[in-house]
Amino acid sequence: MSATPVRRLAGILAADVVGYSRMMAADETGTLARVQAMLAEVARPAVAAEGGRIFKLAGDSFLAEFPSAAGAVACAEAVQRASAEREASSSEPLRLRIGVHLGDVIVEDGDLFGDGVNIAVRIEGLAEPGGISVSASVAEALRGTLPFAFVDTGAQRLKNIDRTVRILRLADRVLFDLDIHAAERTVVTLGNFIIAEDVQIRSIQEETHRLAVHGPTAAPLLHAVLGTPEGGLPAGAVATFVGPNRSVTVFRDDTAGVPGYEIIVPVAEALELYTKLVDDGREADEEAANPSSLASRVRLRPAGWHAFNVARIEAGTPLYNIDFGTESLPAE
Repeated sequence: MSATPVRRLAGILAADVVGYSRMMAADETGTLARVQAMLAEVARPAVAAEGGRIFKLAGDSFLAEFPSAAGAVACAEAVQRASAEREASSSEPLRLRIGVHLGDVIVEDGDLFGDGVNIAVRIEGLAEPGGISVSASVAEALRGTLPFAFVDTGAQRLKNIDRTVRILRLADRVLFDLDIHAAERTVVTLGNFIIAEDVQIRSIQEETHRLAVHGPTAAPLLHAVLGTPEGGLPAGAVATFVGPNRSVTVFRDDTAGVPGYEIIVPVAEALELYTKLVDDGREADEEAANPSSLASRVRLRPAGWHAFNVARIEAGTPLYNIDFGTESLPAE
């Protein structure tokens, strides 16, 4: 009888050098030396730092195993950042595609096999040069842990995989929070100074709504509903959280003088999320250990824009540029 295969859950990182064959044809010795140096000085230290190990090398590519999805993604981000810095002055920089998957693998003599490995390799092939793509299982595992932003690219059919796999890519973007009356001239100004070909500035106000939760119980409420970190985000932090049915961007904004969180959500999902936040807040009121306590009863109170502005004025932090526009009433 053959031995029962040893299986385990692992975070798998697959990486490949973009344009390796062409670069080898032009300068075989130089390209090989550069790739080996990158592996030794960038990839191996980054893998080791996250508790992983490289279990397969094949010229221009490598596969690494990690005990968690968080470690695999943190390593991928570190490798891409260090590689970009290292190759910044090169006329033809080495660029990597990286794919990450969390799945079941078969262990045999130190090597890993199975769908968990195959899916990671296929995801890597869909990643952008210099980019990182992950499966939905990775994004789900990272909910409420690492503050990485992901862009959902939808379900994809992968070669030799008998099911579709939802794939997300690690976003490389900056979120500008602008007064609507200043937005147009700000975009024009930035456009005059940005010269990188891969930078795009666009408005997302037509496709998203913005919800706000402010107060001492904001962090635990968002943790329960969205999977944000239990202790909240650091001041000024921005992160995207991916759930089974939605992907939202959250940023910390203590403008009202208390811990506050702004939630950027697609228009079609805004009402559903608003309702869930209100309902979960009210359920928490009913389940509070001390219902007679004002702090336990007033957990979540829906308020309009006027009430929020009053809170900011009382906190000594009115924002007149945002509060007053061409269509605003003086009383607002």
